[in-house]
Amino acid sequence: MKICFIVQDIFSVGGIQRVVSVLANELVKKNQVDILCISHNKNEDRSLYNLNEKINVVIDDSFLKRRIINKFPSKVLRKLNNRFNFLNNIRSVNILRYAYYPKEVLNRFESYINTNNYDVVIGVANEYSLLLSIIAKRVNCRTIGWQHSSYDAYFNTKGAYSYHQEELYKKYMNNLDQLIVLTNYDKSMYETKLNISTKVIYNPITIKCDKKSKLDNKVILFAGRLEESKGVDLLLKTFAIVHRRRPDWKLYIAGDGSKKDEIIESIREKNLDDYVSMLGNIKDMMKQYCSSSIFVSSSRWEGFGLSLIEAMGCGVPVVSFANSGPNEIIDDNWKNGILIEKYDIDNFADAIIRLIDDKKLRELIGSESIKRAEEFLINNILTEWYSIF
Repeated sequence: MKICFIVQDIFSVGGIQRVVSVLANELVKKNQVDILCISHNKNEDRSLYNLNEKINVVIDDSFLKRRIINKFPSKVLRKLNNRFNFLNNIRSVNILRYAYYPKEVLNRFESYINTNNYDVVIGVANEYSLLLSIIAKRVNCRTIGWQHSSYDAYFNTKGAYSYHQEELYKKYMNNLDQLIVLTNYDKSMYETKLNISTKVIYNPITIKCDKKSKLDNKVILFAGRLEESKGVDLLLKTFAIVHRRRPDWKLYIAGDGSKKDEIIESIREKNLDDYVSMLGNIKDMMKQYCSSSIFVSSSRWEGFGLSLIEAMGCGVPVVSFANSGPNEIIDDNWKNGILIEKYDIDNFADAIIRLIDDKKLRELIGSESIKRAEEFLINNILTEWYSIF
């Protein structure tokens, strides 16, 4: 088969980039695989996620360019719709489509797909899933949308993702041969709220967990983008409580993002400089997992949670706020992980302290976590993908 992924970028740090690289690397063993990147980032770094050299990567940011006659009106309409939601209705849906996906943009993608004679095209994340659904009836291939965040994040994050675009989804998404979501919660929301048929395929674990943590180091680990969604501000409030009661433990924060400076300032304000380490982006995450004894996820919303299953695969017990992704990864609370009601930092801190004080509990949860993580191995997930091709 000839398969194409359409994605914003493949050569930057992020969960989408990691999971697309892992899946593409497996698919290219038996198929021809292209990745079309609609990005300004021209720096090709296959080493970032070990992207196979056989995969053809096309980087072209001209696909989304609009002529002046379309650029200004569509921009104004998008801003007004984001604020007032005045186009998100049946009567205005064609104007809504024009605001986000004018014909000249759609025509470029249609031409590219048909010219390259793909068997399967996968639109990655909300923007390209929706775009692909709009042209699905005009392209000569199987079309698949692959959502990478939660329903709540896509439709309830003000001014971002698919905010105020529900009518576009209702009109076009069922044109796809398949829409992939990451959790059963999302499947239920798409079907009940938007009448869109979906299939759940979990993300695969993206690192080889050949080693396991001994759970001896007094280290709590967070890994993720330093953005509002990841709730590091909530984590620091939690750790401040932990530190007052167990001052010999430290928090390591792996990742980078727009909230980095705010996080550093918050660490200083809480007088935690000597107890919180900012690690930045780390290539060898398995080593970091294996040198930690507790993993924490403080996300306000989480589509899935790759870092959770990676930590679990290394035998590290996870404490997480209950979100749609973690709720399904940790499917037996206090057995293969610990789920805490979102924003409840006191109970979050209590759970961490309980693990700190009880190594046997860390080991028991860590052992069950390893078993659970095996269900997300790439071979299991790959079978699900081939079933929809």
